[in-house]
Amino acid sequence: MLEKAPVLTFTCLLPPRSFAGRRSPTHRRVARNLKVLILLLAKLIGRLAAWLPESWVVAVCSVMGDLYIFLPTRRRRILFSNLHHAFPDMGRRRRHAIAREHCHRLVELAIFVTAFPYFDDRRIDKIISLSPAMRERITQIIASSSGGIALAPHLTLIDGMTLFGRFFPNGPPAAALFRPLNQPSLNEWIISTRERFGVTLLSRRSGMGQAINLLRD
Repeated sequence: MLEKAPVLTFTCLLPPRSFAGRRSPTHRRVARNLKVLILLLAKLIGRLAAWLPESWVVAVCSVMGDLYIFLPTRRRRILFSNLHHAFPDMGRRRRHAIAREHCHRLVELAIFVTAFPYFDDRRIDKIISLSPAMRERITQIIASSSGGIALAPHLTLIDGMTLFGRFFPNGPPAAALFRPLNQPSLNEWIISTRERFGVTLLSRRSGMGQAINLLRD
């Protein structure tokens, strides 16, 4: 007569799925305070950058950019890999100089985004302007009463596109696609400051339908 095989019992020590994603009140409070701190820090940096002389801000961007390029980050690895594959015949020193300039402009863009809300009209007119040829071309497009799409490289002054309503107050409704930030409070603040001249920001994750409807209208 065969003996009955032993039954092995396993006890799951993992919490149920409904409880796995829950956070303790302390964790939620710390996360909430951290978001507030990040927003306050961004506003402080922006106010300071808007108040300091431009030469000082340029120097800070250069120092932080040089520091950033020497940190062993994933962005640094991708940056040098892209330059190597795009320009295989270019010397190493030349590629390093391009990467260094890129990091300077990357820091400059981050500081510009936080400082832009605190620029007055005089400061805006000093750093951002349209050439007569560009102004004439855009005026012609507006007069044609047809929608259009403007493509621009994502460089330091890409936020200047949000000034469309200031340069052309009688122009048609305009919108720009953007990548939302991970911090909701910081993202809401940036959106509110960028939209103050009438350009609507549409998330590139969920705003394509709104962009198409805007073109149709």
